[in-house]
Amino acid sequence: MRQHLRKQQKLLLSLQRAVVSDVVLTRDTIRLVFENGIQDRFKQRSEWTSRAFVTVPRIDWEQSSLVRFDDMKYTTLPVKKLSDFVNDGRLEIVGEFYGDHRFLLNCMWMTDMVCLTIELNLYYTGDIIMQWEAEEVEGLVL
Repeated sequence: MRQHLRKQQKLLLSLQRAVVSDVVLTRDTIRLVFENGIQDRFKQRSEWTSRAFVTVPRIDWEQSSLVRFDDMKYTTLPVKKLSDFVNDGRLEIVGEFYGDHRFLLNCMWMTDMVCLTIELNLYYTGDIIMQWEAEEVEGLVL
């Protein structure tokens, strides 16, 4: 019998609990903007960065999807509709998963009247780029 132990990888940057404030779509790239930052886990204690950007290049739009879960049903939408959710409510990331050329974000979309689960499933061939502005945010509570 052969065995391989796959250790849990520590993510030095986390998008969990981060709120997407803007989405920029180009021909083959999606860029998520986080006005209130993302979690910086490079240090001993996790801290929030200031404004941050996550760019996913060379997306396969045919394979990628945006799924909206509503009560007992779900709807698959084009990824380009993501900006509608960001503009019409609060889109907060509750889970992030990384696979082989796959990036999956589980999100909660909230308005004054509705709270839905949204799943962003991206297939890409480039490298995910995470950038943030240098200054730290003291005592940011989301």
